[in-house]
Amino acid sequence: MKKIAFICTANIKHMTLISLYTDVFKQAGQAFDIIYVDKYHELEKYNGAGKLFRYELKLNPKWSFTKKFIHYWGFRRYAIEVIEKESYDFLIVWNEFTAFMFEDYLRKRFAGRYCVNIRDENYNHIPFIQWRYKRVIEKSCFNTISSDRFRKVFPKGEYYFIHSYNIELMKDITPVLEKRSEEQPIRVMFIGRMSYPESMKKMIDALANNEKFEFYMIGAGCEEFEPYINEKKYKNIVIHGAFPPQNTSVFLEQADIIYSLNKEHDTHSDTLLPIKLYYAVGKHIPILTFKSSYTYEFAKKHNMDIGINTSDFPHIAEIIWNRYRELDQRRIDAGCKSAMNEIRESHEVLKKLICKYIVTI
Repeated sequence: MKKIAFICTANIKHMTLISLYTDVFKQAGQAFDIIYVDKYHELEKYNGAGKLFRYELKLNPKWSFTKKFIHYWGFRRYAIEVIEKESYDFLIVWNEFTAFMFEDYLRKRFAGRYCVNIRDENYNHIPFIQWRYKRVIEKSCFNTISSDRFRKVFPKGEYYFIHSYNIELMKDITPVLEKRSEEQPIRVMFIGRMSYPESMKKMIDALANNEKFEFYMIGAGCEEFEPYINEKKYKNIVIHGAFPPQNTSVFLEQADIIYSLNKEHDTHSDTLLPIKLYYAVGKHIPILTFKSSYTYEFAKKHNMDIGINTSDFPHIAEIIWNRYRELDQRRIDAGCKSAMNEIRESHEVLKKLICKYIVTI
């Protein structure tokens, strides 16, 4: 049996869809370890994992980007020591920053014995970063991307687009059968970690005290808006802070539209496919997003789109109301079923890659 390890510059709880790999490993009776960075100073567990090698990262939020980067780089030394000591046969390199950090080591010591899972786009416009990406991708067994639009911003190469749909997380979600009536307020929901407060504040102001809407803000960082909402005496805004992932389905039961407004005409925001999109797919409801994004392109293809431009914010309530009312639930259902077929097909592609290069079932 091979010795296999995941290596990741993030906490285990942020390794979205690691189960797509580990479920196959469990079927094959294959053991695996996880080498990861702990930014939250907490001991994590992962069901089925052998050894967990935790590198505790202590960062001061006030530090400059350069100082934070240097401290992050300490993980490289720690992880290489673990890899050499454990004598792994294969590495699953989780996220693009991990691939960037270990580029030269992977090429020299693990050429043809690792795969790269690209989750996001960051600083791809910098030539040196592109150069390291190109080199690490060239020597891997296979490379996966979580958005098909990443092909435009990463070096040319062979990539497999794998959707980040968590079947286990979404199994308790009941698809919507019919839209809200005109007499009921439309429930727009942001769910996740707050990362674009500027767009969120515009949305709060746009929907505030409008009896046609309720705006749900669910997740870490949302509670920071409570003083503002209380000061303005907004009555139709519902806030809940951080929550355990297993409670996701409970909150989603209240959603009629998923909010996913990040930043317009921004490479990072426009190229990714957020987890929020898959919440909408699973629940058979539309997603609100900027028209410049790949999220909008995907949603429009599957008849579940509510797209806007930044210039639409003064009239966004009217735009959302009209678009929601004109969407046909039967077409949304058909679109989401079509999207699910694409998702399952991509998961099968990954399973075949794992069985070809890593384990045998």
